[in-house]
Amino acid sequence: MKRLFDHVDLRVWSLPEARPFYVALLPAIGFPAFGETPIGIAFDATRDHSKPEFIGLIEDPAHIPNATRLAFWADTRWIASRKWWLRQVVVMWRDRSSVLNTLRPITPGTLRTAAATAWRYVVGSRRFDESMHTQVEFRSSQFPPYEGEEEKINPGLWGKRLAEYLARKLAERGNETEEFAVEDWGCYLPVKNEGFRLALCCGHQNGDDDQFLVFTDPSTPIVKKFFRTIDATPQLTRLLDAIREILASDSEIREVTWCDPK
Repeated sequence: MKRLFDHVDLRVWSLPEARPFYVALLPAIGFPAFGETPIGIAFDATRDHSKPEFIGLIEDPAHIPNATRLAFWADTRWIASRKWWLRQVVVMWRDRSSVLNTLRPITPGTLRTAAATAWRYVVGSRRFDESMHTQVEFRSSQFPPYEGEEEKINPGLWGKRLAEYLARKLAERGNETEEFAVEDWGCYLPVKNEGFRLALCCGHQNGDDDQFLVFTDPSTPIVKKFFRTIDATPQLTRLLDAIREILASDSEIREVTWCDPK
């Protein structure tokens, strides 16, 4: 069967409580290979592939049911590109059925909206506070991939050296981090923090081999937790100030551009 997706991330309030259920369920539906990850547990499908499909469970006591992600597999970078997704929207427009028109009439305006929405989901964008830039792009030749790193992440994507560099530089400035996790888009570097999850997402994603991207999680200073809202401005400001200082003080990092997540 042709591969349809890459993985599914599931957030659960408690891994010990959720684990027995998924240990019984997931092998029965084709995900028998159990393994632990730096941020949770995972069940891989049985497939002759270096990166088979998997379903991962991540513990988050503050989870509100809205963070489940479906990550679809693309055999080439072209399929994962913006142009490919826009082309699919055009195909949808040309081949729209009367059923779709009954549900929601498709117009050029809704077509543009659908294209923009598809692209935002492909690149992993999120809502943000326009008053705070939480994403930075830059160039440097200091962070090439380790041997075999792209095979473990995805072709053209890497970030281990950058995550190690950021962890070391943050520690020098009094910002403690935890062990980083390798995701399908790069590296996730947790920053020790009380009250809510704080992390840096980093790696090479697009463009030349010396182009890199770093953004924060959360990307907005407003964090919703159960029935209350947390102002994360002090923590984000401290973290972002440290990143600015790190980048500005390194002569081998150039063309630093701060922006909002796109």
